[in-house]
Amino acid sequence: MPKELTKAERFKRLLQQDSRYESEAYNFIYEALDYTKKYVINKKERKDEHVTGRELLEGFRLFSINQFGLLAQTVLNEWGI
Repeated sequence: MPKELTKAERFKRLLQQDSRYESEAYNFIYEALDYTKKYVINKKERKDEHVTGRELLEGFRLFSINQFGLLAQTVLNEWGI
């Protein structure tokens, strides 16, 4: 049975396999997804971590604004997201 990779190892492998984006952009996506899951679960008081496409986009939007304020669109454009 193969050894399961750590988060850091999976992140490093992702960067090696797909270098289209800066590591900060990939990290932002992971953090935005975590934020979205917490936001949706808390808002809707539900236990499953599945989110709809609309919820995912709204979570990313809110997380972007939370992290970068008025520069959110500029930062995401710079990263190509």
